[in-house]
Amino acid sequence: MTKKETADRRRSSDRRSARRFTVTIDIEWERSGERHPGTISDLSEGGCFVLTGIEVEDGDEVGLFLPIGDGMKVQYIGTVTNHVYEIGFAANFTRVSEAQRNVLRSYLLGEEEALGR
Repeated sequence: MTKKETADRRRSSDRRSARRFTVTIDIEWERSGERHPGTISDLSEGGCFVLTGIEVEDGDEVGLFLPIGDGMKVQYIGTVTNHVYEIGFAANFTRVSEAQRNVLRSYLLGEEEALGR
């Protein structure tokens, strides 16, 4: 997976509090009990942007399933904060446990650095 920190070009009141990284992570996501394929293109400890052609609305709650290997996935719950017609949506993660946060850190920083090695 290629990752690079993404510059935030938004005005100060719209800026994210966590560093964002450009990534390519194929995932499944769920809304109203239906699963769909998608690709995370932007990831931070606070949320992500999912490329998908499926329409959502701001405020929708979605489940995001990030792969961790051997067919296993970690589920995150997020709230859609911005959607772009036929492109995808941004979601802020909600109710993130420390274990889930560690998985995010391993994606963002690399496993060795996330574990403090």
